[in-house]
Amino acid sequence: GDPQILYNLSGRPIFIGLGSILFYLGLIVCVWRWKRPAYAFMLIWLVVTLLPNMVTAPAPFFYRAIAAQTPVAVMPAIATVAIGAGVQRMGGAKRSRLANATVFMIAIFALGQTAITTWHDYFDVWGNDQEVRFQYSADYAEIAAALKASPDTTPVAVSGYFVEDADPIIFTQALNRSD
Repeated sequence: GDPQILYNLSGRPIFIGLGSILFYLGLIVCVWRWKRPAYAFMLIWLVVTLLPNMVTAPAPFFYRAIAAQTPVAVMPAIATVAIGAGVQRMGGAKRSRLANATVFMIAIFALGQTAITTWHDYFDVWGNDQEVRFQYSADYAEIAAALKASPDTTPVAVSGYFVEDADPIIFTQALNRSD
């Protein structure tokens, strides 16, 4: 995972549990079927878009790897469909229903696991991290919200730590009062 706290919990991987297994299985399926254009394209897309991130510092850096999002997200789906096709090849009409149920259950479990861990990691942990709150000027957003809710129109001066801060932008957006 990205070591930078700005966009992610430091070191948090993209996929957790079953999602990571499905990612690697999808990668294996693509390598196994590399002679088919769609799978070769996914591998080329993944390597080409990750290469700049691998050769420059700091790595990994999610912001620089944004072009790799699609092939990374598709890998677990490729694995899930391959598993369903494998179950279906085992034979019979009943296997078709079993294959569909298998694909559905894998998808629901992987997405559910990802949703639960992501909710906790980003809303409970990351959003309350003091460094993240500082980087995103949460204190200034709270000051602007308090001023907006107040009926008092006395002039107020608020100053930031650095000239480059986004504080004026935050106040323009969060403190949108005509008075």
